[in-house]
Amino acid sequence: MIYLFQQIAYFPLSFTLLSINTIIFFILSFGKVPSEFVSYNYDKIVKEYQIWRAVTSTFAHFSIIHILFNMGSMWSMRTVELLGQEKPTIHTFHSVVEYFKITVLLILFCFLFITLVYFCLIKFLKWENYRQVNIVGYSGVLFGIMTIETLQQGISSTSSSMFGLNLPAIIRPFMALILTSLLLPQASFVGHLGGIIGAFIIYYGILVWMIDIVFIVLFSILVVIVLGSVAFTTWRNRNSITIPPVIKRYWEKISSAFSRSRNTIRGDTPSTASVTLSALNSYRRVLYVGNLAPQVTKDVLFNLFVPFGEVLDVTIPSITNQSEETLTGSKHKGYAFVEFELPEDATEALENLNNSELCGRIITVNYSKASNLSKEAFSDLNVPLWSLNQQKPSDESSSAQQEEAESSSPEANSSLEQHEPTPKKTKL
Repeated sequence: MIYLFQQIAYFPLSFTLLSINTIIFFILSFGKVPSEFVSYNYDKIVKEYQIWRAVTSTFAHFSIIHILFNMGSMWSMRTVELLGQEKPTIHTFHSVVEYFKITVLLILFCFLFITLVYFCLIKFLKWENYRQVNIVGYSGVLFGIMTIETLQQGISSTSSSMFGLNLPAIIRPFMALILTSLLLPQASFVGHLGGIIGAFIIYYGILVWMIDIVFIVLFSILVVIVLGSVAFTTWRNRNSITIPPVIKRYWEKISSAFSRSRNTIRGDTPSTASVTLSALNSYRRVLYVGNLAPQVTKDVLFNLFVPFGEVLDVTIPSITNQSEETLTGSKHKGYAFVEFELPEDATEALENLNNSELCGRIITVNYSKASNLSKEAFSDLNVPLWSLNQQKPSDESSSAQQEEAESSSPEANSSLEQHEPTPKKTKL
């Protein structure tokens, strides 16, 4: 244990990079972030200017084997952090700076090399599939570090025996590249090769004139470009950005807890407006779905609505009268209620699925009527009741079927009477 702490103190930047990669891995895993959100993607970078993917793709891992292999390889090559020291056994701040330079430049060269190669493949060979190839992982940087470690030993030096042959050390990175491609066909050959070529350019060219002030200017420009691309992407997709459900849930819990604690400290009592807003949020979480085909089931509705957010419950009132079932040819009454965890998810589902086709029928999706909330309660919000349902008074006749369905459905009324979000239920 003492030796481990000594190594961490001796190679601080290697340990820091290892920790960053590991923390990001757990964030992506527990947050259930799709790899497409952070990976290198040619079309996203070239057409939508998402330059920030050069950074996110480098530090993103989605497999426990991938992260363990890469971080183990990084730690085994930590001695590269001593590059440029007159005495390789003495660690100084200068060596940390040099290692940081190498890491940043390798990320940059891997990104530029992949983009250039993919451009040539798409432009001249018409291999359009490379437009949608997604790349993640720190492997390209690691192949570059492996090459630099080899170059430190000297090109003429021999490596350990490989397949019974004593090969020059310079062959080691290329042999590793070939073996990795054979054993792991899904690995990015271009990304790994970019790391190797970038290492040669860095070691024999750029590091010679990359003094600290030049690197600071270059690094500042890169940071501005990355942050600018993040801002541009956010602005361009401002109307379609969706926050992952796990972040939404935690934010709702934190906001609710903060609001309650603030009211407790001030000694406030819930006002009519606050109670009404709470009821309104509960009301907006439940959707009425009408004109359902006989073959529609709970699973069909769940799969239809779950892409828009966490679905807590799906209720389809069944027909209890045998003669009515024989007459209609359906086991349910032709409508259902879908309850979301968050009101904004329900709103998004309503806007996208209302008047859409399901099993050959055009379904109607609307907020479930808040029959237990009086018009006087909504008047405290200075909002007309009809606007909450996105219906004008003149259109009320078209919702007669919904009102009749909800008045006869105890399941819908029971879900509307709760002002606070209900406990999460098992998915169907």
